[in-house]
Amino acid sequence: MDRGLVLTSAAKAHFSEVDETWTDLHKKLWRQCDGSDDRRTRLALLLKWGEEQGLKRRRDNVVHADWWNFAGCGVRRARFVRASNGCTIWGSLTDLDEDALLLAEYAERLDSLLGNDWMLARLAGPVHLLPNATASPLPPPPGS
Repeated sequence: MDRGLVLTSAAKAHFSEVDETWTDLHKKLWRQCDGSDDRRTRLALLLKWGEEQGLKRRRDNVVHADWWNFAGCGVRRARFVRASNGCTIWGSLTDLDEDALLLAEYAERLDSLLGNDWMLARLAGPVHLLPNATASPLPPPPGS
């Protein structure tokens, strides 16, 4: 998410400028979705897909859960949802597998949006393209 924000915003290719929480990165990425090029159009579709899949919730459940190995019923995860009604979220290793697959797919799709320009998001910057340089063409979305 941070590399995508560096490439689509006025950030100077410094990760310190995009060192944000998932929520803030997501909001800032949405602000870049003005449809002015193929990358931004596809980014909007990807962000919407991520919302539909509940990826932030899934990520939070993976990262912030406590893991327990109960005799007789296997491994479970539990989490008290922050700023909520105090409910406890329970999950199994099967749920974790599903979360991991969707999160990995999201990462793959985000990476595909960077195309061959990904290295710009890794440079210390600021990055100045040569006058005749153009961005590389984007590969087709995964699974297309």
